[in-house]
Amino acid sequence: MNISFLNRCLLGHKKIAGIEILALGSGVNNFNLTILKKKANNFEIESEIIEIDNWDSLKNELGKGVPLSLTFNGKGVLHKKIDFKIGEDDNQRLHKILPNARVDDFYIQFVTIEPHVGFISVIRREIVDDFLKLIKSSGFIPLGVSLGPLILNVILPLVKYESTPLQIGNYSISLIDDMISDFEINNQLPSTRKLSIAEEDIIQSSAIAFASAFRGLFIPDLEIEAFVPLVEELKTDGNHQKLFRILGFGFLFFFLGIMLLNFVLFDFYNSKNSFLVEKYQKNKGMLDYIDEMKLKISKKNAFIEFSGFKNPSKTSFYADRIAMDLPDRIRLNEININPVEKNIKLGESIIFEHENIIVRGKCKKSSYLNSWILALRQNDWVKDILLINYQQENSSEPGFFEIKIILV
Repeated sequence: MNISFLNRCLLGHKKIAGIEILALGSGVNNFNLTILKKKANNFEIESEIIEIDNWDSLKNELGKGVPLSLTFNGKGVLHKKIDFKIGEDDNQRLHKILPNARVDDFYIQFVTIEPHVGFISVIRREIVDDFLKLIKSSGFIPLGVSLGPLILNVILPLVKYESTPLQIGNYSISLIDDMISDFEINNQLPSTRKLSIAEEDIIQSSAIAFASAFRGLFIPDLEIEAFVPLVEELKTDGNHQKLFRILGFGFLFFFLGIMLLNFVLFDFYNSKNSFLVEKYQKNKGMLDYIDEMKLKISKKNAFIEFSGFKNPSKTSFYADRIAMDLPDRIRLNEININPVEKNIKLGESIIFEHENIIVRGKCKKSSYLNSWILALRQNDWVKDILLINYQQENSSEPGFFEIKIILV
């Protein structure tokens, strides 16, 4: 695409991604993407994808560090053609489309199409801000935010068409002097026909994304964007980062010069280096020993952390409460708090059953045990009690039992 007549307006970007964020309702978005790349005095379409249904897929298509030019469209974006007077502010214009609205709740775009007539487009701030935060967290820099199809004014002088109204995507567009004078939304599916723009054919559904990318690469006389403070903040941060990189390379060359000077003194420092190497070799055994001790300490700390020994211990509390509720007819042989899950074997990690208590003992009747279990269940620190085993050889001898108390 030959656009040399606009080279005087070229920004310092080699590649721009134009994204149309198409709100479908209920927080669901589709994305249309066009990436334009600079190539000498020409520009080519590096990527053109429509109907991307999630941010992660879109992010994978963008690549790293590509600046973004954004256009919000669909549900949540309102447009109205209004008459205006010189000197009107955003608040007065907003009330012509939303009479009771607060200007602080919306981002506003105003595009003049003829003297005292223009299009006002509005969108709730949280819709834009939430998406910009997502962009920021992913490391991308937005260059600007526009609303609706009016961004097409940037490319309409380059569009080849035979008659009006012009059909682009879901819009039927009326033109005056290659600028949008009016538009309306079609409920029909977008045409599958290509749109010819300066000797390049693009998908009609990607025309707004293409115009957004074009807007990012050039600064035409038209001002078609909403003022979004967060965009300005992120752009400023991006410029600072770019300046930092430039200065970083300057300092790099500066220090390279110093290194060349130091090379002249190599013989002097080489003798000192030999001395230090010899000293290092003498102390290497001690350094290795220290590293080995650090590794052992790290493993022991990891074991203690995993075993839960750093957590506050309530062992005495549980043992005391179990003994307090113990009837005279029951004798305990063992209380095992946080028991080991399996037998300990050499070379294997020890795994404990946290929040469990194993109680073993004996009683003459199972009814005594059941009554005690019911009493234990009344404690707020007990989540459940499981009877693991009860064995009684005859009624004259006490039976042996094992229960598991599961702690809250």
